[in-house]
Amino acid sequence: MNLIRLLAMLFLLWMLVRLIRRWLDGRRARLAQQARAEAEQARQVPEMVRCQQCGIHVPMAEAVTDGAGRHFCSPAHREAHGGGRE
Repeated sequence: MNLIRLLAMLFLLWMLVRLIRRWLDGRRARLAQQARAEAEQARQVPEMVRCQQCGIHVPMAEAVTDGAGRHFCSPAHREAHGGGRE
């Protein structure tokens, strides 16, 4: 009878260990996936340029440039700074 009780306890302990490991593996996988997603998002940040007039940073795709290659946040600031055209 003691042997059966011992085997039952060992079996329950083994099942508990398996459940804990499965839970930890799932948690590690979720954390790794979240880290990969954050790294991917960080790589997708657009290049930023500084407005020569006010100093604000804007995405390069939205910036207005003059003939000399200077960047501005708006056509009004381009005109105020020197008036060059794109």
